[in-house]
Amino acid sequence: MYLPTKLVNLMGVTFDEVNRPYKLEGTPLQKNRHYRPLVLRLGLEALEEMDDDEIRDRLEDDDLLDDPPE
Repeated sequence: MYLPTKLVNLMGVTFDEVNRPYKLEGTPLQKNRHYRPLVLRLGLEALEEMDDDEIRDRLEDDDLLDDPPE
């Protein structure tokens, strides 16, 4: 799966923030087992609540929408 570098970096920072209390307890989260599935689940739930225009606007705002071929 391709993800822009900016998004990968944000995920890394967010993982560290989310994982901090678990690390302090001695039971750190695993990125592939816990964090990434959670991010996907939450993202899917958010997408289900969005209409087509909201999705397009978000893709455009984040510069993730390719221009249609001519």
